[in-house]
Amino acid sequence: MLGEPTVAGQRHPERPVRQATLKLRALNITLEVPRNQPARSQLTPVNLNFILAQDVDAQRLLPA
Repeated sequence: MLGEPTVAGQRHPERPVRQATLKLRALNITLEVPRNQPARSQLTPVNLNFILAQDVDAQRLLPA
C-alpha cells in the first residue's frame, strides 16, 4: 500500500464538500512476448503500471 491521503471533493455544486480518505495501491506487471510468436525476436516485453485508489468510507455513504 502506498498510503492513505485525505482529499476534499464536491460531486455536485449543490452538495457540500466532503473529505475522502483514499487507500492507494500500485502494481507493475511485465507482459512477456509469447513463446509461440513467430516474430518473437522482433518484439519486446510490455511494462504496465496499475494504480488503484479506493475511498475507504465509500460503503458508509451507500443507502441501506
